[in-house]
Amino acid sequence: MEERSYRSAIESILFVSGEPVAIDRLAAALDLPMSWTVELLETLRKEYESGERGMRLLFIRDAVQMASAPENADFIERVMKTTKSRGLSPATLETLAIIAYKQPVTRSEIDYTRGVKSDKPLQILIERGLIEEKGRLEKIGRPMLYGTTDEFLRTFGLRSLEELPDLTTFDGAERLINLLEAREADETDVTDEAVAESTAAEPSALSEEDDVTIPYERDETL
Repeated sequence: MEERSYRSAIESILFVSGEPVAIDRLAAALDLPMSWTVELLETLRKEYESGERGMRLLFIRDAVQMASAPENADFIERVMKTTKSRGLSPATLETLAIIAYKQPVTRSEIDYTRGVKSDKPLQILIERGLIEEKGRLEKIGRPMLYGTTDEFLRTFGLRSLEELPDLTTFDGAERLINLLEAREADETDVTDEAVAESTAAEPSALSEEDDVTIPYERDETL
């Protein structure tokens, strides 16, 4: 087969799959070495991004997925008539950021960092598939640990957690930076009682009842 035929086969596999496909599985299906398969994928990726094409290749860890170009999100929504909310409240976004940068992390640690209970934001993030349980912390009570998922990487166009941007590059990230720095400076073990006291003493400006939404445009276009 010629190179263009292999590229065509890769496009068909990714299109039909609709989910991330492990690169080693692609190589096995095409009966090609991994190195050549990766080169073909990189060629396709550059072709999509430089040719004003409507598709993109998203690399997620050791897998790849075909997705729509994010700049076409509004047009896709008009056709699909999406009813699902495409926003995250400030409280939920704040919770997600804490988990992304501090994972694995317990609910009590999240509550303590934010200064309020985070049950509702956690529930929303789990329902969205952006976070998941990562086991339990080996301490009294064995609290659940939370971390981000591959869906989180896919949604935000990241290959791995190493590609998370520096917090200082975010607009309006000063509050989160202060929260995380304060948490790092405190060496005291976090308990449910401490969380409750912190919540009662200093309510956060961003609570789980906030109904202001922040654009989350990649959510429905993949």
